[in-house]
Amino acid sequence: MSNENSYILPAFFVLLYFVFKLSRGVKKLKGKKVKKMNDWARMEREAKRLKEAYPEGTRLMLLHMDDPYAPVPEGTRGTVRHVDDMGTIHMQWDNGRTLGLVPGEDSFRTLTEEELREEGNIKEDSELEENEGEEPKEDADFDDGFGMTQTM
Repeated sequence: MSNENSYILPAFFVLLYFVFKLSRGVKKLKGKKVKKMNDWARMEREAKRLKEAYPEGTRLMLLHMDDPYAPVPEGTRGTVRHVDDMGTIHMQWDNGRTLGLVPGEDSFRTLTEEELREEGNIKEDSELEENEGEEPKEDADFDDGFGMTQTM
């Protein structure tokens, strides 16, 4: 064995030692043993946090979408349908699109109480306009559309 290659064998054993230590998944931190969290566990924990933060029905506004092919326009509002196990927030956008949000890639925010009230008022005003000119229905007998008369 020549002097040039004499360091290879000891270096191999040192490398093997560190690989073994890392593969055990345990490290010391201030005298305590702490298990390292693998990527899957970290993603699962993040998805759980997102599910709690954005339950079904939460209203969001898109600030920026990092999708070069078919982004949802900035400022579009939408409703959370669900959050999957990978942490993607699946949306029903007000413009009819259903593209999901990827936290960390896309920017968005929850609508404020004032914005939610405005949306409610807009809906109430449009319902009033639709019903203008119609005679109020009496609480007496009416036909439910199935040929049956009901009394309220």
